[in-house]
Amino acid sequence: MPDLTPRIGIKKPLGNENVSRASFNENWDILDAKVATNAFSSVAGKTGGSLSTVVADSPSDTLTIEGLAPIQVSADVNTDTITVSLETPTPVNLTLQNGTTVYSDRTPRYIKDGYAVELDGAVIATGGGVTLATLPAGYRPPKTQIFKVAQNWSATNDGATIYVNPDGTVILLVAASYAQAISLCGIRFYTI
Repeated sequence: MPDLTPRIGIKKPLGNENVSRASFNENWDILDAKVATNAFSSVAGKTGGSLSTVVADSPSDTLTIEGLAPIQVSADVNTDTITVSLETPTPVNLTLQNGTTVYSDRTPRYIKDGYAVELDGAVIATGGGVTLATLPAGYRPPKTQIFKVAQNWSATNDGATIYVNPDGTVILLVAASYAQAISLCGIRFYTI
């Protein structure tokens, strides 16, 4: 008698059991039912409740749902296999403003994965209260986010304070030294 996984009840055969195609297909049916109940209920919520079934128009299709990475689905009718993969988000270089420059080879970038936006790279700023860059629409937080970021300055390794505002402005409020590298790593927020 196989054990069942605790959350969705997929059958786990014991070490001395053989797994048949029928058992394998039963697990797929269980998984399919749980995915339809859990994942697509949130998809229906994002589409006004009108989406209950997803149908591909071709053997290879892409499903895009707001707030989620695009999902690539492909099927091979010759081998009865279905492949599902998520597209990898691509980082975009920040356009720096007000005399802000790139530190070394650490070009400041932003990337969005679902509802999460993350910055990385390092800059040298011209002073406090300066807008370093502006994020485009769709990459902005709904409320001002405040971050304490690393800055390697003196033996104390003092940091800098950066605000990311709903209008997309990335503002350096204060830093231990404006002539030293200010890291943007660790700035991560949600757009909802």
